[in-house]
Amino acid sequence: MGGQEDEANRELLSTIRHDHPKMKAFYNGPSRAAAQLRKRYGPKYPTFWRDVLTWTGAAAAAGAGAAGNADGNDDKGEDSRDGMAWRHVRKAYLRYTEGGGKEEEERLEEQRKLEEERIMAEERARVESQLALASGAGGAGGDEGE
Repeated sequence: MGGQEDEANRELLSTIRHDHPKMKAFYNGPSRAAAQLRKRYGPKYPTFWRDVLTWTGAAAAAGAGAAGNADGNDDKGEDSRDGMAWRHVRKAYLRYTEGGGKEEEERLEEQRKLEEERIMAEERARVESQLALASGAGGAGGDEGE
């Protein structure tokens, strides 16, 4: 069975190495999903792919940073195990990129912008209407007197 475990570990390392730049960009990006991850795992994704192997994330989020407990367990449950933070971030990354999370956020942002534009147009029309009424009432009164 050792051969199967070694192969699984090689595949995991290859995946971490390959996906590191994309996952780092996602984690440090502006999406809502990434913001939620940063609240849970800390403000920064590991700089180097090798750092991902021991990244617990939760220690950084708790403010302990590298000065966490001596045994590396920060009392955050399963997230403190080596690689668990990466696994959770990867799951969110895949959900976001492949499950439509990005498109959904972009669609909601577009809807929000359209709604803002509609409200601004209505407000502008209301103000212009009031100005027209106010200027028309003053001018009409002068014409009626002649």
